[in-house]
Amino acid sequence: MRFTIKICVLILATWLIGAATARAEVITKIEIKGNRALEEETIRAMITAKVGDAYDADRVSDDIRALYTSGFVKDVTVDREFVDGGIVLTYTIVEKPIIHEVKFEGNKAINDDDLKGIINIKPRSVYDPARLTEIKNKLLEEYAKRGNLLAKVEIEVRPAGPNQVDLIFKIDEGKKPVVSQVEIFGNEAMSDRKLKQRMGTRAEGPFTAKTYSAEDFLRDTYILDFYYQDNGYIESQFASPERLISPDRQNVMLGLGVTEGPQYRVGTISVQGDLLVPEADLKKRFLLKPGEIFRRSLFLKDRQFLLDHYGNQGYALAEIEPELKPNRETRLVDVIWHVRKGSKLYISRITVTGNAKTYDKVIRRELTIKEGQLYSTAEARRSEARVNQLGYFSEVQIIPRPSAEPGRVDVEVAVKEKRSGSLTAGAGVSTASEYFFQLQYEQQNFLGMGTDLSLQAMVSAHTQTYYIRYADPYFLDSNWHLGVNLFSNELYQVQFVDKRQGGSITLGRRIPHTDYLRFYAMYAYQVTNLESFMGSSTIYRQQPTNNTISSMTLTLDWNALNNYMDPTDGSRLTAEVEIAGQGLFGGESNFIKTRLEALAFQPVYKGSYIAGRARLRFMDFNQGQELLISERYFLGGPRSLRGYKIASVGPVFPEDDGGYTPIGGNKDALFTAEFIVPLSAEMGMKAALFYDIGNAWNDNQDMNLLGDMYADWGFGLRWLSPMGPLRFELAFPLNQRRQDDPQQFIFTVGTFF
Repeated sequence: MRFTIKICVLILATWLIGAATARAEVITKIEIKGNRALEEETIRAMITAKVGDAYDADRVSDDIRALYTSGFVKDVTVDREFVDGGIVLTYTIVEKPIIHEVKFEGNKAINDDDLKGIINIKPRSVYDPARLTEIKNKLLEEYAKRGNLLAKVEIEVRPAGPNQVDLIFKIDEGKKPVVSQVEIFGNEAMSDRKLKQRMGTRAEGPFTAKTYSAEDFLRDTYILDFYYQDNGYIESQFASPERLISPDRQNVMLGLGVTEGPQYRVGTISVQGDLLVPEADLKKRFLLKPGEIFRRSLFLKDRQFLLDHYGNQGYALAEIEPELKPNRETRLVDVIWHVRKGSKLYISRITVTGNAKTYDKVIRRELTIKEGQLYSTAEARRSEARVNQLGYFSEVQIIPRPSAEPGRVDVEVAVKEKRSGSLTAGAGVSTASEYFFQLQYEQQNFLGMGTDLSLQAMVSAHTQTYYIRYADPYFLDSNWHLGVNLFSNELYQVQFVDKRQGGSITLGRRIPHTDYLRFYAMYAYQVTNLESFMGSSTIYRQQPTNNTISSMTLTLDWNALNNYMDPTDGSRLTAEVEIAGQGLFGGESNFIKTRLEALAFQPVYKGSYIAGRARLRFMDFNQGQELLISERYFLGGPRSLRGYKIASVGPVFPEDDGGYTPIGGNKDALFTAEFIVPLSAEMGMKAALFYDIGNAWNDNQDMNLLGDMYADWGFGLRWLSPMGPLRFELAFPLNQRRQDDPQQFIFTVGTFF
């Protein structure tokens, strides 16, 4: 009995001791200390131990490892303390420094934003010294790609407050080595001269020094490879480019090896698989022809033709797989097109992406593809061109994507918005206006709604211009265009100032079932005066004052330019008639003006293009003094014949003192041709070479487009600056008269076409 009691007492004591111990090892509190930049919630989220849990040393060790692994902390200690029968865990954190700011010094070839993208370090991130070497090597590698083989990078770490540092990248870009020699090995069919003509990398010449760029040289390899492929050498191969740098690292010698192989002509062409039309009908439309030299460029166009052929009939995901079968003995290559049409696809859903500012409807109303319709690649490209034509986006892509529904396709309209508005203030000196001050707000996509708003105030020695313009191409979500313009202008014209105040309202719309043809009707009312006469100019002094002009202008405009704001391709044709007075619209001036104008832009090579302009203007008016001199046509100056002074080309009036006063013509003609080469796409800079020819004729003169013309030529620089388009041009008259200067320097704000 006593033994039994002793056993029971022992068991009870053991249980009481265990229970007390269990209560003592329960976590009753967790404290975080030492954190400055890190939020306490962030640290607690990485700790698995929780209040109320039994203390587990292994679990705490795992939490310490997790904190280290996060990369945010440099040291962690955990203190365990028994308080009021429970355990208090205290995590003391020693944080790694936080990066306050990243700076670059000495960089010119690569801007700060691009460098930040390379190193991928952002403020408020954790400073990790172990990554500095890797980051430094990345920068040196990027500079080496651009030809800066002597670049040096030093990284300075500066304290920037409690547990914060600034990273300063001190960059010495060094001098780029010059390409001293370019050698091509293995070429027999293609001469060195032909190949080197196509390369951007050139050896140093007597007057030029071409700096080395690894990216340019690699691009040359691709260009030469395509050149061989486009001349029948379908088995040609280029070895990896070789580079030898001189000991002083000032010169680099480049080598490029090629294995040409035989030249192939086209053998047979066949189309196999799912045919929608007879094979012969397809082969008629191929650009590659049997017996001709195989050309990769035509081969790719034939593939696109097949994709369009099937895509236009709803087979958006048709698979076109080419097979080339070369025969070395006959030097012929057979072309076999394998076609799997798949099933017809209907558009399930159209989504617009990338438009952070622009409303969906602004983009959707330009689309000719609709949900529920059969998908067509031709309509997709047409829609893409119409959206791009707005000028609001730097990139527009229409991408078909598989849908969850069978027989359906989702369409993504991906856009990349560009800056479509600006607020600028500036001052300067212009050859057209002498000094000028300008304040301008322009928004071609006002509030993202696809409307245009422009306000400008410009004051110069000979010009004062104030205007407010608003245009909505889809007024009240209809197909009608509404434009409103209020203005007050004082413009220098030859030997007088033309002062006008007034406004206009325009209604127009796209002609149904057309993409490019629009009709506009504009009513304008203005009051005009001639002031500040110079010289004797008796004819100017006879002009009426406070003359009112009330007119209606009808315009038919066919606009197929690829971009309304900065076109490089396409054409535009305009026919316009302005009717003032004539017993219909009132006012004190009676005339009918007609304008016919054509613009054309044609891409040439690597972003360069040719621009052409032809304009004819005619005017019919009632005889007498009702017609203001300022309504007549003057040529000369930055907007027409650039080699001659403003309004100096055209009819003149003999004054009593033997002088002559320009009075303008009732008809004129102007033709312009330009060759434009982009210099920097990022900065919006272009170089231009131009030729102008034209003249203005009086009422009693016939228009002579063959012999009675003035011409000039010149060159210049175009810059799409934050102030707007700027032009710097030097023009030379080819029919120089006694009163003409041998050259005209032109600096103007705005575009020419």
